Amino acid sequence: MNGKLFLLLGTFLALFLPVCLSAARDTLACYQELERNFFDEQIVIQALSLNKVYQSQWRQITRQLKRQESSVPQMVKEKAQLLTRDPFRRPFQVDVAIQILLQVEQEIFSMVLFEYGVTSPGKIQSMFTYIRDQNMQRMPECFGTTTE
Repeated sequence: MNGKLFLLLGTFLALFLPVCLSAARDTLACYQELERNFFDEQIVIQALSLNKVYQSQWRQITRQLKRQESSVPQMVKEKAQLLTRDPFRRPFQVDVAIQILLQVEQEIFSMVLFEYGVTSPGKIQSMFTYIRDQNMQRMPECFGTTTE
C-alpha cells in the first residue's frame, strides 16, 4: 500500500510540478516585461493628449520615460528589500510586487512630468491612472486576475 501511494505521489509530482514551476516562471517573466515596458509610447501619448499636454513635448516626455524606465528594476528591488518579506522570493507575491511596481512607475512619471512643466497633481494622477488602466488590461493575461 505504501509503495502504491509513493508511486502515485511521485507520478503526481512528475506531472504537475513542471507545470507549476513553468507557471511561476511565466508570471515572473510577464511581470518583468511590464516592469520594462510600462510606459508604452502610444499609451503615454494618448494620456498626454487627453490631458492637453503640449504636443511639442510628447516625444521628449516619452523618450525621458523610456530612459528612466531602465532604473525601475533596481528601484523596485530596493523597495521590496524594505519589506519584512521580499515579494520576489518564492512564492512570488504578485499583488505586493504590482503595488511596488505601480508606486515606482508613478514616482518616475511624476518626476518626468514635473521636468516638463506639468505640475498639477490632479492632471498627473489622471494621466498615470489612464496609463495604469491600459496596462492593467494585460494583467489577466499575465497573472490571471487584475490587481489595484
